[in-house]
Amino acid sequence: MSSVCLRHTDRETDIRCAACLRPICEECVVLGPGNSRFCSQECADNAQKSSERFSDMTRRDEEALHAARRAAFSRLVILLLFLIVLGFGLYAAWPHLPANLTGPVESWFDQVRNLKLD
Repeated sequence: MSSVCLRHTDRETDIRCAACLRPICEECVVLGPGNSRFCSQECADNAQKSSERFSDMTRRDEEALHAARRAAFSRLVILLLFLIVLGFGLYAAWPHLPANLTGPVESWFDQVRNLKLD
């Protein structure tokens, strides 16, 4: 469906401004970034500013996501190091712990070792 140009009402056109969607003819077209067609330099500038704001928001979102991932990875590494140190500490201290602490664990390990799978 054709419309008439915003400035030249005697011309039919299928072209619309990429920003405000007003109908414009070939003579009225203002080319913007990426060969986008606008009805005025103001619409082209507004579209450029909007594109820049969107890029900035996207960049900030990506930076926040990377920061959150780095923080989660750091917490995971710290937890793993803590567990490794705890494991080595228990391994080294095991022979020196009292029997009332090690006995139940030793009996459980004996049951597991003697478990027969058929």
